[in-house]
Amino acid sequence: MGRYIDILVSSWGLGGEIKLYQNRGVEGFVDVTKESGLSEVYGGLNIRQSDYNNDGWLDFIILRGGWKLNPD
Repeated sequence: MGRYIDILVSSWGLGGEIKLYQNRGVEGFVDVTKESGLSEVYGGLNIRQSDYNNDGWLDFIILRGGWKLNPD
């Protein structure tokens, strides 16, 4: 089986949950957010990928925003 690209999405909002969809080729995408331990991760302005631990697999980091709820 070839290597397929998965999809990781976030929201600008504080209540928007991170979602991870695993690409299963001809079967399509499957939501694996809960199995991946991301079900209670909310918001994120940037997601960056790299092989941070040099194991040959892409890792990601979610950079949270500096939201200011009460502007002065």
